[in-house]
Amino acid sequence: MISTVRAERVADCAFAIADEYVEEFLGRFERGGSEALVRAGPARVPVRLSFAIRDDTAERGRKHDEIAVRWTAPSALFPDFHGTVRFRIVHLKTRFILEGEYTPPGGFLGALFDRAIGRRIAHATAVDLLERMCRHAEAGEAAWRAKNAS
Repeated sequence: MISTVRAERVADCAFAIADEYVEEFLGRFERGGSEALVRAGPARVPVRLSFAIRDDTAERGRKHDEIAVRWTAPSALFPDFHGTVRFRIVHLKTRFILEGEYTPPGGFLGALFDRAIGRRIAHATAVDLLERMCRHAEAGEAAWRAKNAS
């Protein structure tokens, strides 16, 4: 049984640079350290993350990138995840969208756990990660604006 998760947030960040801020954030995450943790309920779980840039084919019109994200959990108690971060223009800001899939571990019992509370944990995990991406992008954008203010 495959479960899906989706989170989105509008960030005060220019669309033209949003993907680069997220690439920077994910690059740090990929290298490990304190940023390489995802929230899984009350726990913070270290994961092995990888990402790749590719063309966003979900939106027609202008050509732009999306970011494929995959992480592997350190224990069979936590699911692996693969998904996509997409960006959409919202006036002078950017909507960040994280969506993906995971297979609940534990077979039948894991599927029951997922239906009962696991999906809420997965959604909270996605929201937390997306929030961290957005905060990183907003901080980068604020620093750029301050530096270039005339």
